[in-house]
Amino acid sequence: MFLGREKETELIKNELKKQSTFVIVYGTRRVGKTALLVHALKNSTDRTIFFECTTGTMGYNVKMFLNTLRDCGLVFDEEELTDFDRIFHYLNGFDETINVVIDEYPFLKKSSEPHFVDSVFQNVADRRLKNIRLFLSGSDVGMMKELGTYDNALFGRASLFLELKQWDYKEASVCYPDLSPYDKVAFYSVFGGTPFLSTAVDPAKTLKENIIDLYLSQTGVARTYTTLLLMTGSATVKDDIEPILETLGNGKCRYSELKKAAHVNYDTTLTKLLDTTLNLEIIRKVFPINKPGDAKKAYYEISDNVLRFYYTYIYPNYAKLESMEPDRFYDRFIAPSVTNFVSRRFEEICRTYFRNKAKAGEYSDAVLVGTFWFDDPVEKVSGEYDVAVKKEPYKGIDCYDIYEAKYYSDTLMEKTIRRETEDIMKIKGLRIQNIGFVSVNGFEQGCTGILVSGEDLYK
Repeated sequence: MFLGREKETELIKNELKKQSTFVIVYGTRRVGKTALLVHALKNSTDRTIFFECTTGTMGYNVKMFLNTLRDCGLVFDEEELTDFDRIFHYLNGFDETINVVIDEYPFLKKSSEPHFVDSVFQNVADRRLKNIRLFLSGSDVGMMKELGTYDNALFGRASLFLELKQWDYKEASVCYPDLSPYDKVAFYSVFGGTPFLSTAVDPAKTLKENIIDLYLSQTGVARTYTTLLLMTGSATVKDDIEPILETLGNGKCRYSELKKAAHVNYDTTLTKLLDTTLNLEIIRKVFPINKPGDAKKAYYEISDNVLRFYYTYIYPNYAKLESMEPDRFYDRFIAPSVTNFVSRRFEEICRTYFRNKAKAGEYSDAVLVGTFWFDDPVEKVSGEYDVAVKKEPYKGIDCYDIYEAKYYSDTLMEKTIRRETEDIMKIKGLRIQNIGFVSVNGFEQGCTGILVSGEDLYK
């Protein structure tokens, strides 16, 4: 069953209204690229050809593509179709419109000199799409992004260049709609937003039972997913970056902290590793919204919730997991801190909530959503607020709304709101316009102010 992706489906269906088009779709493994294309094309009355590239040679891929054409009922002289340009020239000779999907295009690029492969498809895009709708898809995010850069042969050729992102917390909840907001947040924090894992969750089971099934079982699909995700790039990426991922875990680190933890002697080595993981969107570099570009305040964090969970709990204790029953492993290594794990992810869920409101025009004066760094030299207090909204400037001065995110098992009490509001107001020099609170389990009766409940998050 196909879920979600209404906007993306509509974009592709709009391309299907054209007699010929060139579309590029990319995203990390298991994010649903192939499923989206199959879903969008399933009702097309035109002939549709799906081909998945392999890690073999260019010649082998040409041969397998011809086999796919033959399976689709096409008849041709194989000796005349020796490369992709000639194959598309042949397809252009048909009176009918043909949809051609070439999946895992990066494998094809790796089968020969990458720029040569792109130049071949530049010629296809420019001269061989008279009656063809061509879709290129791929999971190597870095390599696919290059197709949109100025110096790439395919630059400007695609009429739709679509990056398929993971579901956000609200989109993922379609897989467990009857859970409470408290549990929805927990499931998303642990199992993330890939359709592959979200649909593997059993909403009739507890969080613990799902963790045992998907992470602690030897055949658990969450463990398979982490391997697939890290092997998307170079074959050596996984081994090289695992010390960084283990250090990050469920937290965030500055460059100097990563350098020390990863035991890297040279800045150039660490920078190269970080650039690789940033390009693959495995980690992200975050600046407080009031300190953009300030390297001293920037930090790195894992961008995927499943990788966060794996490198917080599974990777550091892998040998113990192999020698313990999953139930005992969960009780000893996961249960004591899993609520804290979820609470940190809840902060990002809250940031996503406000970003979505701003995008929808419901937070009309919001400019940017992120974290906020404060430094009070008088009181000698510094730190970071995890949910902040930068507002339109007031009289030339930037102002901010600050929100405290509370993942509590009970309602948030009025006295807590009052105390934390007073603490924020004590910080000198903050240009704060409003202070609000997000509580997953709501608020006790009588609370006033800017209050967002868990039910509000999922409306």
